[in-house]
Amino acid sequence: MKLLRQSIFYLLLALAATYVLDTATYYLRGKPGSTVQVSRLLAIPLKGGKTEYDPAGSSAVACTSSLFPQSSATPCWYLRRNAQEIIKY
Repeated sequence: MKLLRQSIFYLLLALAATYVLDTATYYLRGKPGSTVQVSRLLAIPLKGGKTEYDPAGSSAVACTSSLFPQSSATPCWYLRRNAQEIIKY
């Protein structure tokens, strides 16, 4: 039980240190950011439980070059992996 508590403590400590270093690096680099093109799809429910997906255009979304979200912006690595946003109608 003591080993489990120590493991959890050191894991949380490492996570907190990673977040602090990421934030410090973000501000020392001058708040680096860029934009990612995100395509939007409308999910329209049809009869019979089916769903139709219609394109709703695309837009450039601001993101940060960091590991964690900074300044209420999503990290670029996350937006690149999730470049499609589904809007439920």
